[in-house]
Amino acid sequence: IDLVIDEVRGLEPEVLAPSCRVENATVMAVTQRSFVAKDATGAILVFRGYNKEIPEVGSVVTLDGQVTTFNQALQFDASATVTKTGTTTVTEPSATEVNASNIQSIIDANKVVFVKLPGELFKDGDYYNMTLPFDSSHTGSIDAPAESLNIDSYLNQMVDAYGWFIYKKKDEKASSR
Repeated sequence: IDLVIDEVRGLEPEVLAPSCRVENATVMAVTQRSFVAKDATGAILVFRGYNKEIPEVGSVVTLDGQVTTFNQALQFDASATVTKTGTTTVTEPSATEVNASNIQSIIDANKVVFVKLPGELFKDGDYYNMTLPFDSSHTGSIDAPAESLNIDSYLNQMVDAYGWFIYKKKDEKASSR
């Protein structure tokens, strides 16, 4: 099925198509095992796993494959074919600043959006988390950060993390990539 990202996001998890195809999506951000692809209608996570090539930011790609759910969010799964069709200049969109008054609505919307998340960065095992500076039952998490971020140099400091809100975990922890 040929779709735009917003149409993919509109699919109900219980009736996902066996294969979806999105053309002319731009790679906006990368992690060690995934990337965020965006077209004019929205953004979606493309999970690749640790042993598959991750396209560079600015790559224009065609996505073709299974769309599944992970922690209640839709994503292309690791079996999807990613074909680079070009390159473009990427400009980060305006970030929605996460605060006490909007964090729940961002989580409830369950969309891939670019955010500014303030907090104190700490490491718990292999996970990078953030204690938020406002009254909230939530914490932020930075999932599989790219090595180029040198994230350990920011541990135990207040930071403004700019990134893509991807999904909520079962315990309502917001995850950003």
